[in-house]
Amino acid sequence: MEKQQVDRRYQRTHEIIISTVINIALTRGWEKVNVTEVAKVANINRNSFYIHFETINDVFDEIEDRFIKKYQESLIKAVSIDEMIKDTSYYDMFIKFLNSEAKYVDSIKKMGRANFLLTKIRIEYMKFFEKELSSSIKYKKAKDLILPYIAGSTSIFFDNWVNNPLAFDIKKHAVFSGEFIERILLMV
Repeated sequence: MEKQQVDRRYQRTHEIIISTVINIALTRGWEKVNVTEVAKVANINRNSFYIHFETINDVFDEIEDRFIKKYQESLIKAVSIDEMIKDTSYYDMFIKFLNSEAKYVDSIKKMGRANFLLTKIRIEYMKFFEKELSSSIKYKKAKDLILPYIAGSTSIFFDNWVNNPLAFDIKKHAVFSGEFIERILLMV
């Protein structure tokens, strides 16, 4: 058998396992996700599962890692740092991203790992923002004042979203202010 054919089969089985875990989490709840159930629904044997993953938590981790990777890609495509510092630009982008990845978001929430995932997203966002602020002539001097402000505001935003995504109002919950950041820049 050709190596390429084996690689395609391996990748196909890997994707089937991930898709099955997501579907079980969405339809029956994350507590029903176990190796036996995944193998049964995916029509594979348990050994095939263990070729790909050591535990169910490893599948959850990969689902989250994929989500984070897509999030990083969306940040890279985002508007300029000047635009992102405006009152709702980042939040608008984030909500659009969440809506485009609804299946991942719903499965992660049902796995009871939304707060863990949002912590990872906050870290990625702050790394991105720190890099962008450091490379900006306009914001570089005030970076150490702006970053904690944005970090706190973003934490409040994420907490509001995760606690009640259906009643979430971006205008009400976009809590950092471009106007306040402009005042910080005038002080430096």
